[in-house]
Amino acid sequence: MQGQVALVTGGTRGIGLAIGLALARCGVQTTLTHRWGSDDPGVVRAAFAAEHLLVPDVIEADVGDAADTERLMSSLDRRFGRLDIFVSNACVAARSEGLGSLRKRDLANVLQRSAWPLVAYNQAIEARFGRVPRVTIAVSSDGAAHFYPGYDYVAAAKSVLETLVSAEASRILANGGRIFGLSTRQVDTESMRRVFAPDTVDLVLKDFGDFSLDAPAMGDAAVELCSGRLDGLHGQVLLIDKGAGFIDNTISILPPVLRRLLEPA
Repeated sequence: MQGQVALVTGGTRGIGLAIGLALARCGVQTTLTHRWGSDDPGVVRAAFAAEHLLVPDVIEADVGDAADTERLMSSLDRRFGRLDIFVSNACVAARSEGLGSLRKRDLANVLQRSAWPLVAYNQAIEARFGRVPRVTIAVSSDGAAHFYPGYDYVAAAKSVLETLVSAEASRILANGGRIFGLSTRQVDTESMRRVFAPDTVDLVLKDFGDFSLDAPAMGDAAVELCSGRLDGLHGQVLLIDKGAGFIDNTISILPPVLRRLLEPA
């Protein structure tokens, strides 16, 4: 992977930043995007410099804006003339308050900025560089398959994202690339804490803590998908969950929950 070039959208915090760092540890030159100046590029670059890694380009680009996408592709072309890895990680973490609060406009916005960029960016990359990336990774979550309070919009977007992974697989393979969905249980990030209520966060990260994941674990998984060691795989959505799917969730968390309820006030 030494000397390859990667683009990670939503790459300046949380899972995106962890993936960028993990790729950089393998000698990959990264470009990280963020939206509307919400992150300090100096702090992000310092995290790479602290490990003596290739310092990333940090570019403000709204994944839902076609003009921003074109400027980003132009920058990548001028700087590197190629793109080997694309990680579609950016997601609008919109919280809902149940059926009565849902709005079509809000759903459309989440889909535009959380699911559609997987296709739009691959189209823009192919148009600019004449080929698709060697590896495309779409970051998803298990919210597409489970109910989590307040997660309606994001779960819908992740469902669409995973469908697009399957829909794009044949075209991308025919053009010399591979695509994956990389799904996870909840990871303790700023986005998670914006969407979920504090008691839900505590339940997932503390009571079910033996199976909770951190962002670097997602970075390691992304590296494996890009390493060439898994080249027999293509088009799958892979769930990273530390084996939680093989146990009964209720039984596993019941003892700590009971202990907390029985503690004296």
